[in-house]
Amino acid sequence: MPWFIVGFLALAALRSAGAIPSETALALRQTSSALTLVAMAGLGLGVDVRTLRAVGRPVVLTVAASLVLLIAASLFLVHLLAIGT
Repeated sequence: MPWFIVGFLALAALRSAGAIPSETALALRQTSSALTLVAMAGLGLGVDVRTLRAVGRPVVLTVAASLVLLIAASLFLVHLLAIGT
Protein backbone atom coordinates (compact mmCIF):
# COMPACT_ATOMS: atom_id res chain seq x y z
CA MET A 1 0.00 0.00 0.00
CA PRO A 2 1.43 3.41 -0.95
CA TRP A 3 2.43 5.59 2.00
CA PHE A 4 0.40 8.57 0.81
CA ILE A 5 -2.77 6.50 1.17
CA VAL A 6 -1.82 5.59 4.74
CA GLY A 7 -1.13 9.27 5.45
CA PHE A 8 -4.41 10.33 3.86
CA LEU A 9 -6.39 7.82 5.92
CA ALA A 10 -4.59 8.82 9.11
CA LEU A 11 -5.25 12.53 8.55
CA ALA A 12 -8.89 11.85 7.62
CA ALA A 13 -9.34 9.86 10.84
CA LEU A 14 -7.68 12.59 12.93
CA ARG A 15 -9.83 15.29 11.31
CA SER A 16 -13.01 13.25 11.82
CA ALA A 17 -12.10 12.70 15.45
CA GLY A 18 -11.66 16.45 15.94
CA ALA A 19 -7.93 16.15 16.66
CA ILE A 20 -7.06 18.67 13.92
CA PRO A 21 -8.43 22.17 14.54
CA SER A 22 -10.28 24.00 11.75
CA GLU A 23 -7.51 26.58 11.36
CA THR A 24 -4.91 23.85 10.88
CA ALA A 25 -7.19 22.02 8.43
CA LEU A 26 -7.54 25.21 6.38
CA ALA A 27 -3.76 25.69 6.30
CA LEU A 28 -3.29 22.04 5.29
CA ARG A 29 -5.91 22.42 2.55
CA GLN A 30 -4.15 25.49 1.14
CA THR A 31 -0.78 23.74 1.31
CA SER A 32 -2.28 20.73 -0.45
CA SER A 33 -3.61 22.93 -3.25
CA ALA A 34 -0.23 24.61 -3.70
CA LEU A 35 1.63 21.28 -3.77
CA THR A 36 -0.86 19.87 -6.27
CA LEU A 37 -0.25 22.89 -8.50
CA VAL A 38 3.52 22.40 -8.27
CA ALA A 39 3.17 18.68 -9.07
CA MET A 40 0.98 19.39 -12.11
CA ALA A 41 3.44 22.02 -13.34
CA GLY A 42 6.26 19.50 -12.90
CA LEU A 43 4.38 16.97 -14.98
CA GLY A 44 3.70 19.54 -17.67
CA LEU A 45 7.30 20.72 -17.77
CA GLY A 46 8.42 17.11 -18.16
CA VAL A 47 6.50 16.66 -21.43
CA ASP A 48 8.75 16.36 -24.45
CA VAL A 49 7.06 18.13 -27.37
CA ARG A 50 9.09 16.08 -29.87
CA THR A 51 7.54 12.92 -28.45
CA LEU A 52 4.07 14.40 -28.88
CA ARG A 53 4.84 15.11 -32.53
CA ALA A 54 6.13 11.56 -32.96
CA VAL A 55 2.96 9.88 -31.65
CA GLY A 56 0.82 11.82 -34.07
CA ARG A 57 -2.30 13.90 -34.12
CA PRO A 58 -4.88 11.16 -33.32
CA VAL A 59 -3.21 10.34 -30.00
CA VAL A 60 -2.83 13.99 -29.03
CA LEU A 61 -6.47 14.71 -29.92
CA THR A 62 -7.65 11.68 -27.94
CA VAL A 63 -5.71 12.79 -24.87
CA ALA A 64 -6.99 16.36 -25.25
CA ALA A 65 -10.58 15.13 -25.60
CA SER A 66 -10.29 12.99 -22.49
CA LEU A 67 -8.91 15.97 -20.59
CA VAL A 68 -11.83 18.13 -21.71
CA LEU A 69 -14.27 15.42 -20.61
CA LEU A 70 -12.60 15.15 -17.20
CA ILE A 71 -12.76 18.92 -16.74
CA ALA A 72 -16.43 19.00 -17.79
CA ALA A 73 -17.31 16.14 -15.44
CA SER A 74 -15.47 17.84 -12.56
CA LEU A 75 -17.21 21.15 -13.15
CA PHE A 76 -20.58 19.38 -13.38
CA LEU A 77 -19.99 17.60 -10.07
CA VAL A 78 -18.85 20.83 -8.39
CA HIS A 79 -21.99 22.52 -9.70
CA LEU A 80 -24.17 19.73 -8.32
CA LEU A 81 -22.47 19.96 -4.94
CA ALA A 82 -22.91 23.74 -4.90
CA ILE A 83 -26.62 23.37 -5.60
CA GLY A 84 -27.02 20.82 -2.83
CA THR A 85 -25.51 23.08 -0.14
